[in-house]
Amino acid sequence: MIKQYGFLFITAISFFSAKAQTVILEREEDFVMDSTFSTIFEEEAEKKWITPSVNGFGFPVTQSEAGGEIENGNSIQIVLGSATMYKFNKYIAGGVNGTYNFYNYRLKQDAEKILPNPYAGNNKETLRLNCLQYGPVIRINFTPDKSKKNIMLDLGADMVWVMGSNHLTWNENEDGSLIKVKTRKLAYTETFQYLSYARICYGAFALYGSYRFTNVFKEEYNYPELPNVNVGIAFLMK
Repeated sequence: MIKQYGFLFITAISFFSAKAQTVILEREEDFVMDSTFSTIFEEEAEKKWITPSVNGFGFPVTQSEAGGEIENGNSIQIVLGSATMYKFNKYIAGGVNGTYNFYNYRLKQDAEKILPNPYAGNNKETLRLNCLQYGPVIRINFTPDKSKKNIMLDLGADMVWVMGSNHLTWNENEDGSLIKVKTRKLAYTETFQYLSYARICYGAFALYGSYRFTNVFKEEYNYPELPNVNVGIAFLMK
């Protein structure tokens, strides 16, 4: 009899112990499943928006009009900014591109020079523009199934706000001292310009080209125009 009661007691303990373990396992499994689905949902939502930084440098590849020629090798464009795009599907994304651009044009010193004056005896002379550029951009992804090093094409158009402009000259005296003259807020530069651009991207690396449709200088000054085509290298970091 004692053995029978002992057997029943052990059986009851085993039953309730197994049931308690089953409940614990069920709770743990439910938690894992909820957490997994939540993570997947959040990751998918995040992938819809992409915000790559856009940093790079370039230079003009065409020449100015007669009287305003530049030294192409000593002229530069610096680009700092980012883009925000929404992925409509795995091939197409669209959004806005916003960048700060610094343009430095080194003016040639020759007999034909008239920009911004005919004096051509400077040791060095530059025109500089500080610009904010903002506008729509569309991205075409040619290799959407790759996780890295996608081949993409960005096409965009920017409105350019010339925040500041200046003209600088450097000249050396006979005693070796240097005279630097800087003129700010140039009256002859336009406040707004418009351009289009294309970026051919391979992963985080891109080659870009831009074309400016509008003039740098106001029409009434009758100055020769600066180059309107730039090319360069950009780095697109997520």
